[in-house]
Amino acid sequence: FAISAGALKAADATELLRVTNMLATAGMVDAETATRSLTTVINAFVPQLENVEDKFKTAERVSDLYFITVQKGVTTIGELAPKIGRVASSAATAGMSMETMFALIAAGTKAIGRTPYTITGMAAAIKNVLSPTEKSRKEFKRLGLDFGITATQGDKFAELMETIGKRSMKSAGDAARITAAEIDKLFPRSRASRFVMAVIGKGA
Repeated sequence: FAISAGALKAADATELLRVTNMLATAGMVDAETATRSLTTVINAFVPQLENVEDKFKTAERVSDLYFITVQKGVTTIGELAPKIGRVASSAATAGMSMETMFALIAAGTKAIGRTPYTITGMAAAIKNVLSPTEKSRKEFKRLGLDFGITATQGDKFAELMETIGKRSMKSAGDAARITAAEIDKLFPRSRASRFVMAVIGKGA
């Protein structure tokens, strides 16, 4: 949504500009980049919003999530703004919540240390779970793991990562253990596998 004083009440325009300017100032980016970083996420997750008040509340929430991600991860607003669209559309299509998406970005950047790799790796991992290859599908079934929309909506993708992480920590010989080789079969795209391994604490 464009910030236009002609389309909004004066108070709404002022509040919306305040959120954008706060993000721009704290993130050390220009207002255009800050606006784009907010609208990219909002348009991916809640494109149906027409009410200005709802959009303002969502913009404020997205701004908060950006700040939390920067605090908990190893990234900046400037790094996230031009890249986040690559994963936001995938996450929204998968039914993932904004909170889960940003939390995984934070975890990924903290482990990997590079925002572009985290974003592309996460998008690939989501695609692997949402629409796995035939070989990956067989591996998900063999390991008793969910895939498809039921494994990505809400916070289910984060739960899947947690399950894989816990099972990867089990001792050798334990039937429930998931090995690095099996993770590669689940996530055949190298960046997806790297993202998953990083998020579950098995490397970057």
